[in-house]
Amino acid sequence: MSRNVLGIGLATLMLSACLSSNALAQPQMTPDAAARQWLFYVDGGDYVKGWERAGDLFKGQIAERDFQSKSAPVREPLGAIMLRRLMDVKLSSTMAGLPDGKYAVVQFNSRAHTQ
Repeated sequence: MSRNVLGIGLATLMLSACLSSNALAQPQMTPDAAARQWLFYVDGGDYVKGWERAGDLFKGQIAERDFQSKSAPVREPLGAIMLRRLMDVKLSSTMAGLPDGKYAVVQFNSRAHTQ
């Protein structure tokens, strides 16, 4: 069974914080490529590597063990990603509730195969 996966609220916050420091610091990596790389770990259940690859703002909001314990019950029932299509990328120097910096809000439309 397939279904569209739209976790825009949490995913946007997670990706914004993730991309704010580590990924965007690499000039050769676009925001959507960095987001796909980060999602590769989370989709594969490697929450430790996902947390390690996240930016400092992200890590300051959630401990590594909490990231895994809170992400797994939400992500795993969705099943394998069958399709992930880039919908939008917005660059900004501000983000509500966060200090000024370099942010990218990356939105995907994804289809997962539920288990």
